[in-house]
Amino acid sequence: MANSEISEAQESSKTVDSTRTEAPITQKGLHEVAPPSLYKLIYCSRPSQGVVANADEVLTAILRVSRERNQAANVTGALLSCGGWFLQALEGSMTDVLGTFARILKDPRHDKVKLIERSTASKRLFLGWSMCGQHLESIDEHIVQSIESSGSFDPPTMTPAGALKLLVTVMTIQNKVR
Repeated sequence: MANSEISEAQESSKTVDSTRTEAPITQKGLHEVAPPSLYKLIYCSRPSQGVVANADEVLTAILRVSRERNQAANVTGALLSCGGWFLQALEGSMTDVLGTFARILKDPRHDKVKLIERSTASKRLFLGWSMCGQHLESIDEHIVQSIESSGSFDPPTMTPAGALKLLVTVMTIQNKVR
């Protein structure tokens, strides 16, 4: 990804809260992390106004485009929409994952983006999914309650491990109905 893309993403009107990462994503920060063969990034965001009312339609549109772009970039991951939040994990090369994240930061459907984790990964968790996605309704919240120790879906307070566990569970359910 070009440095100008990173700068543009950072200068967007959205605020990225990176308090839960080892360092904020900055041009300097990119060079502080050794280029891994596999990189993962987990974030959450609030859907912009108007998106929540059409959550299923918006998620379908996001997944359609994401699957095409991610397959071309060799990025895998999962996206969950629930309770007025998006929760997403991306995995692939650092360049491709950060390029994808830069596009997400510019996407007007996302607001209040918070970086939960960015790190190297030893293996892909979402192998076979250019983007696994699910919208959970309030009747599905028992899934979240059984996984998340707090009993509620509040992505900004989730640990990276808790976020991944939830996304992997969603993927496992989707693999069964696929």
